[in-house]
Amino acid sequence: MVLFLICACAFAFWYGPELVIDGQTDFAGTIKAISAVVFGPSMFGQTMTLASDFSKAKLAAASIYQIVDRVSFIDHVSSECTRLDCVRGDLEFNNVLFTYPSRPDIKVLKGLTLSVQNSETLALVGSSGCGKFTVVSLLERFYTPESGTILLDDVDISSPGFAPRSTS
Repeated sequence: MVLFLICACAFAFWYGPELVIDGQTDFAGTIKAISAVVFGPSMFGQTMTLASDFSKAKLAAASIYQIVDRVSFIDHVSSECTRLDCVRGDLEFNNVLFTYPSRPDIKVLKGLTLSVQNSETLALVGSSGCGKFTVVSLLERFYTPESGTILLDDVDISSPGFAPRSTS
C-alpha cells in the first residue's frame, strides 16, 4: 500500500507539471490533484481502522432500540387504570418476598412487613446486600414482588393498572 502511494505521488509530481506546461490545467488544479493522491488513501486507511467501531455502535443502537420499543406491562393510559389523584403517602409492605431474576436462589426479602404513615420518616439501615435498595426498587415498580403486597394509600401498587398520578 505504501509502495502504491509513493508511486502515485511520483506520477502526480511528474505528470502534473506536464499538464500545466501543455496548458491543459493550471497550477492550482495540479496541487489539488496531488493533494487528493497524497491525502485520499491515508484518510481512507484511517477510516478503515474505525470499521470495528461502526459494528459495535450498530449493536449498541440495536440494544437501545430494544429497550425503547419494549412494551411495559404497566398500562398507565388505560381507562381501567386505578388512579390516585392525590397521594397522601401512607405506605405498607405486607409479607413481601422477593428474589432478583438474575439470582433466583438468593432470597433478598423474606416476608418484609412494615408500615409508614404520611407524617413519618423511615430510615433503611443495614449492611450491603440486606435489601435497602430492593425495597426502593419495588416501591418504584422496577420489580414486582414474588408474593405479598405493597400498598400506597391502601391501593396495591403491583396491579398492572395502578398509576400514582392522573395523566390528564
